[in-house]
Amino acid sequence: MPQAVVASNVDRVPEQLNLLVSHGAAACFAPEHGSEQPASALLVSRTERPVSTLYRYQVQVGNRQYRVLAKQYRKWRLSIEGNDRDIHMNPPRLFAPPTLEDKAPFEHVALQAIQEHFATLKDARFGAVRPLAVSPNERAIVMEELPEPSLSKQLLACHRLAHRRQVSQWVNLARLVGAWLREFHQLPDLPHTRVRHAQRDDFVSSIRAAVVYLTAALGQASRFEHVYDRMAAAAAKELPAQLPLGLNHADFTPRNVLVGQDARVSVIDTLGRWRAPIYEDMGGFLVAVETTELQMYSLGWLLPSKVIRSFKEAFVHGYFGDDAPPLQRVRLFEAQSLLYKWVSMTHGARQTAGIKRWAKRGRLAVRNHFITAYLQRVMEELAA
Repeated sequence: MPQAVVASNVDRVPEQLNLLVSHGAAACFAPEHGSEQPASALLVSRTERPVSTLYRYQVQVGNRQYRVLAKQYRKWRLSIEGNDRDIHMNPPRLFAPPTLEDKAPFEHVALQAIQEHFATLKDARFGAVRPLAVSPNERAIVMEELPEPSLSKQLLACHRLAHRRQVSQWVNLARLVGAWLREFHQLPDLPHTRVRHAQRDDFVSSIRAAVVYLTAALGQASRFEHVYDRMAAAAAKELPAQLPLGLNHADFTPRNVLVGQDARVSVIDTLGRWRAPIYEDMGGFLVAVETTELQMYSLGWLLPSKVIRSFKEAFVHGYFGDDAPPLQRVRLFEAQSLLYKWVSMTHGARQTAGIKRWAKRGRLAVRNHFITAYLQRVMEELAA
């Protein structure tokens, strides 16, 4: 059994998490060097996030070093006027959030499935994160950290003043991201995977729920009713009664896409809980590309519309390969994702109190203006 040694600077980390990191890393990496090679772990940083704490380690086995990430989940809490209060998820959602106890085990199983699938493909365009260990009791998962930038950073490099060569490389990368997603959707169900929103009627019902909430929160009943009518009519025309399903990522956004050497694509942060319409992940990705904070606050100035349009088209064509892409179906789910992002932003602003609430509502007004124009554009494309 390989020896595991934990460095002395981990006093800020739960002891059981330290052991999980050291033993998981030793079990995975030591066989590459010989069973007697010791493994030592040095804590590098600790980062607090809304739903988790990230611990980054430097692990050494023999003469090689590895970067290891431990993610410990916790309850999502929101600070209101200096006091932590639980967030009550009363707006409509496409799916219920996972339990706190399920997150780490589900993510571990999903990462294993992704690694095995893409290792079998032996396609140098695609990578995968290697899971090392999991502890349901600690609500934690340990994985090898890929020292690769996210696609969101690549996106920022394609601002209005960027060189054309950067933009061209970005568009080529979009095709690879689409191809990765198509492979992911073909993975078989995981032990915890369940089917949802398999029918066209489920899609239409989700639009109705979002429209009802936004009307109550923002007013403008006639505008939102028009959105619903147009989307319901387009769904009846474009969507089959039984929708094509795939393993659902549920958070397929540029920040979760890692870009390595030679534009190798790897993707993180999925639990693999659902088998859902393939267009849902696509729509979510398209919306995430276009609605970065900087893009919304600049009212679309930062990234030229031509660049965004080229990237989105390349992503969709990369997904469908030689097949003709069903653009109207994708647009319907892009509109669905945009509506639910609007719901989330509106709910977040309403959860804040005092001065912070007014400041957040001011920012929301800018984002509302941007999203209104974006939604109108998609509605026009659906009507074309």
